[in-house]
Amino acid sequence: MRILIIFFFLANNIYSYCCTCLGPETMEEDFKQSAYIFEGTVIAKEIVWVKDTLYPILVEKGYLKAGSADRDSVQLIRTTIQIEKRFKGRIKNDQIIIYAGFGDIDCGFTFTVGQKYIVFASQNRYVERDEPERTKNSLKVNTSQCGFTSSYAKEKSKIIKGLSRNKKES
Repeated sequence: MRILIIFFFLANNIYSYCCTCLGPETMEEDFKQSAYIFEGTVIAKEIVWVKDTLYPILVEKGYLKAGSADRDSVQLIRTTIQIEKRFKGRIKNDQIIIYAGFGDIDCGFTFTVGQKYIVFASQNRYVERDEPERTKNSLKVNTSQCGFTSSYAKEKSKIIKGLSRNKKES
């Protein structure tokens, strides 16, 4: 019985740290809020360490001590997508780099190599420096599971195409 009670409290504690989304409630809202919307296929994915651009600000304001262990870098997943159709935003290249967390707790969206997606993305203000040479000319954006990014669906693609037409007409 004691083990069952401990398990119950541990299980409830795990869920209390999960992602809480405060993102858009409708696709139309996400369309308006997103800087880039496109569909494409994931061609590469890797875990990378990048400078945390918030670190100096947190130290300056006194929230963190300078030199705090592992606080000046953060681990993210860098996903490269081959763009097949653009709906919103100026994307010059045929590929785009997306940064996201690992999912669940950090609200990161989990992509699968070889799978096609419809992506609602924002300009990345988080990852600005310390990028390998091969990504310097690529647009870097981020997305999360809190918006309408999802696996490709023909019906959803048609709706977004309609929203992008309406935007151009207004």
